Amino acid sequence: MNGTRRSAASPAIAWRAPEPSRTSQTWTVAGSLVVAEDHGSQTRYRLLETIRHYGEERLDDAGEAETLRSRHAGHYAAFAEQVFDYLHGPEHSAWAARLSAERDNLLAAWSWAIDADDVDTAFRILCSVPRGHEGGYQLGLPGEAALTLSGATEHPEYPLALAITALDAASRGDLDVADQRGSQALDAGKRLHAQANSDVENLVCQTRADVAMSRGAFADAVAYNKQAADIARDHAVDAGTK
Repeated sequence: MNGTRRSAASPAIAWRAPEPSRTSQTWTVAGSLVVAEDHGSQTRYRLLETIRHYGEERLDDAGEAETLRSRHAGHYAAFAEQVFDYLHGPEHSAWAARLSAERDNLLAAWSWAIDADDVDTAFRILCSVPRGHEGGYQLGLPGEAALTLSGATEHPEYPLALAITALDAASRGDLDVADQRGSQALDAGKRLHAQANSDVENLVCQTRADVAMSRGAFADAVAYNKQAADIARDHAVDAGTK
């Protein structure tokens, strides 16, 4: 979705349309039904606000709005999961640009998941978008909102969600919350999983490095950063042997 941020109750409608015929495309844009916007090599089409509101009203009248918002959220949760893999490869730049173009859609999907108390969708999005020191793009999700959803504390992704919110708190300078969430992430990992999650451990080390740096404990910050690098390297080696 393009334009301003919207709540889940009013998601924008934008899409990468299949290539229409030049006649129909020109008529639709010229007729002021949609706005064409260039995003690099792609052209995206955004409904005008009046048309979007009219469509939402008709969906509400038909009792179909919530079903479509749920489908929209599920689609963009899957999109976030797909992007996560590509952001760590040679196509990083192209996928970072695509992720940026879908920012409003992802935020609308996130807002719907929180409002609908859908912990699965919320964690799928939160645990898939870039975070921490992963370069190129930050969505800035308020991860704390997902931690209190129904079933969150027993969800398999709860430790990772805690670790992500810990690092986010450290980046905001909320050092006490960062410490607390980091410890909770490690404890939850031990409780919910037989084996340690390297992503959780890595993020907690990054968090503790940021906290130590903010507090002037530079030697501790260096040690935690080294530990995070060792975890990432070991994980890459393990992944390469599978």
